[in-house]
Amino acid sequence: KNYNIELPKVKLNEENININEMLATIGTGAILGATSGSAVAMYAAALGTSAQSLTVGAAMLTYCPPLLLAGTLTGGIGKVIYDKLKKEQLSNEIIKDIENFLCRNSIKMKFYKGYKNSREYSQIKTNMFAYKLSAENFFGLAVNA
Repeated sequence: KNYNIELPKVKLNEENININEMLATIGTGAILGATSGSAVAMYAAALGTSAQSLTVGAAMLTYCPPLLLAGTLTGGIGKVIYDKLKKEQLSNEIIKDIENFLCRNSIKMKFYKGYKNSREYSQIKTNMFAYKLSAENFFGLAVNA
């Protein structure tokens, strides 16, 4: 089977990165990695199949560094992708707001044109009625208007 997964394309610039937020997210990822590494190490040293020959220190050295690194990388990459998706969502919302604004203005313009046309039509009818009255009264002519 062909699985086409579209991953967001991210270009890192110094202007696009908020260092404090990035460090906070990386720190959170590192803490999660270290915590999970410690939990796995404690399990391996206390309850695992080789618990009799494995010390807590050796288990920590075995499991913590890779999980700490994985947590740190996952936190950083997740933050970059999250910011990218947030920007795209904001861009889409702005485009929708502009389309709604233009649509509302288009409707307003149609109402205005209709109102303007009806006003002109009523003015023409009023002028024709006035002409008819004046022609009948002053000239004695019957005008069909």
